[in-house]
Amino acid sequence: MHSTTQKKISKMASMIDNLEAWAKDAAMDDEGNATELTQDDWESCEEVSLDDKTFAGNKISSADWDALVKKCPSIEAFSSVDSKLTAIETPTGTKMEPKVDEDGIPLESGEEEEVPICKAIQVLDLSKNAIGDLSFVKGFPELISLTMLENTAITKVEQLEALKAVEGTLQMLELDTDKTANFLGCADEEALRKKVWEIIPNLVGFNGANSDGDLLDMDMAGLLEEEGFGDEEEDDMDMVNWDQEEEDFEEEDFDEDFDEEEESLEEEEDEGEPEAKRSKKTE
Repeated sequence: MHSTTQKKISKMASMIDNLEAWAKDAAMDDEGNATELTQDDWESCEEVSLDDKTFAGNKISSADWDALVKKCPSIEAFSSVDSKLTAIETPTGTKMEPKVDEDGIPLESGEEEEVPICKAIQVLDLSKNAIGDLSFVKGFPELISLTMLENTAITKVEQLEALKAVEGTLQMLELDTDKTANFLGCADEEALRKKVWEIIPNLVGFNGANSDGDLLDMDMAGLLEEEGFGDEEEDDMDMVNWDQEEEDFEEEDFDEDFDEEEESLEEEEDEGEPEAKRSKKTE
């Protein structure tokens, strides 16, 4: 009895325990030999996947989020799929970071400001758990993508009201909403889609489709090709460069042609002048 209890307790780990276990799997060389992540590796890590890892109390606590960001300050994407989670606490910690101007450039003064500790995390995948309360998203002010497939605790569309906290940033939402989930209490898929966009008007994709139900072309960077995210600016820049190059090329051609014509005319004039006059002109 004692050994069984001890075994169950040992499976429940803190964020740091799970990070260390994940690091052992992640730090394998090409030959399958274990290596050790350096401090630079931890500090530059942008994606952390703790899939199949369980947490104490079947929840990720505010203290766990603090530990995650302190260990991986550059983190932008986090997943904990099939981790038997039943609750996610809202991150309440803060951190200091440089103040930036409208273009996102740090101020020359070096002034800092206090921001939510999970501000930089933009992607969350918490699929195959049983999380019913989504209010934790308010601790992720820059959240772009939320995936919660096979999440048995979300059964009513009203539970999505909590996502209003990130309606200004959330672009992609993935949930199980087919007939097995009874369309979260809505009459059908179309009714559910309409309700979702009422809650999150700025949403771009829900279960891989837009507000009209048309499938979207999605890349793994979180940008939607159909909506042109990131493409328009690049295309405009290419067009500007091309126009400028063409204009420069035409100007160069014009200048060269003009110089050649002018030189040719001078030669013709010289040939038409009497030799004495040309000699005098040369002198």
